[in-house]
Amino acid sequence: MSNAGTLHRIPARPWRWLPWLVASQLVVILVWALDGWQWGLPLMVASHALFMVPVFLPNSRFYAPVLSRLPEAGNTVWLTIDDGPGPETRAVLDLLDRHQARATFFLVGERALAQPELVQEILRRGHDLGNHSHSHPQARFWRLGPVAMRAEIEGCQHALQAVSGQPVRWYRSVVGMTNPFVAPVLQRLGLVRVG
Repeated sequence: MSNAGTLHRIPARPWRWLPWLVASQLVVILVWALDGWQWGLPLMVASHALFMVPVFLPNSRFYAPVLSRLPEAGNTVWLTIDDGPGPETRAVLDLLDRHQARATFFLVGERALAQPELVQEILRRGHDLGNHSHSHPQARFWRLGPVAMRAEIEGCQHALQAVSGQPVRWYRSVVGMTNPFVAPVLQRLGLVRVG
């Protein structure tokens, strides 16, 4: 992708949502104390939903900035391929070669370490790499805490750097889910989240 270098959206304030959470819970406590559970409980459920729903929306910017469109792309398309490398990667590479197309492969760290020659082939053919977590914990990624989230993102980053010899700058959340603990790791590693 030619203008990818200008698209940095590294989280500048990864905890910007925290004051809103604290304020919303103080309002819930106040309403509960003044008007009882009949008003306090529905308000509490609603306030919790406001902080949970963005976790499941792939392009939500609530917890971390996300690059979901290319500014002034014209007829440029950014092809992205997730979850590899895998058995179909060589066929995808051949198809891209036939059409003289380039893509960003968002790789899983464990899979990259298991097939370093395939990662090298991706790079040799002129494609870019992205971080897609170390173990791809699809069923539980949304609820990972700060230590586990850091291990997933940093683990993949270290694996891809070890295999490719260069750091990657793109990150895509597993199944598009992003919780409050993603942005601090992205900020620390200088990664841009791609939707």
